[in-house]
Amino acid sequence: MLEKNILGIPIVAENTNSIVSDLVNRAKSGESGYVCVANVHMVTLAQKDTKLAGIMKKSIYNVADGMPLVWYLKQKYKSNVTRSSGAELAKKIAKEAATEKIKIYLFGADLHTLKSMAHNLNKKFKDEIISGYHAPGKIGKKPTLMLDDLAKIKDKKPGIVFVGLGCPKQEMWMALHAKQSGLVFIGIGAAFDFIAGTKRRAPIWMQNSGLEWLFRLLQEPRRLFRRYLYYNTLFGIYLVREKIFGSKAP
Repeated sequence: MLEKNILGIPIVAENTNSIVSDLVNRAKSGESGYVCVANVHMVTLAQKDTKLAGIMKKSIYNVADGMPLVWYLKQKYKSNVTRSSGAELAKKIAKEAATEKIKIYLFGADLHTLKSMAHNLNKKFKDEIISGYHAPGKIGKKPTLMLDDLAKIKDKKPGIVFVGLGCPKQEMWMALHAKQSGLVFIGIGAAFDFIAGTKRRAPIWMQNSGLEWLFRLLQEPRRLFRRYLYYNTLFGIYLVREKIFGSKAP
């Protein structure tokens, strides 16, 4: 899988279809690992959070969720990359997994969201693609090994686990549990709400023009203000500093 660096973080620079096929094949063969669905917030956060940066560098790969990352890869590397948003990636994986008879488990969010998400995916693919789900409740900022939860997941015999705990918690959780699982974990965060229908997603034109962040900010200004305005600005500063000085440091 072709990868290119953005601020020192390797990001897949290929289209979504190749990502989906590779992940389902890995799950089919019983491989362990995890995938980070990266956006500006995650890449920027990794500049100061060395643990997150290390986790991203050890992932199966990091995919570009967020048009600024896609634009950067296209402009700097002339890549044919396409955006891999968590919601769209999850749906495409579920479609191919259903064809290959691979089951999916949902871990994270809350019970209402999980039930709605499972119902929608099972209805769409008509094959009971979701083998089970679990809302773990409150998990601290630094997740610890949850062997009981991992046993519950493995008991349902999935090949792929969608994880929705929010960044960087879900990335830390996946890295902590992947090696012992024999499963492919994919951190899709807010996609749980979008697929469940518990939150509205931005119109297509806003997604394609890089304005989905603005739509989400208007929906949840208090929760997302710092994440978008602070980290988006900081991302731009990092890119300018790197271009001028060859350094990621702010």
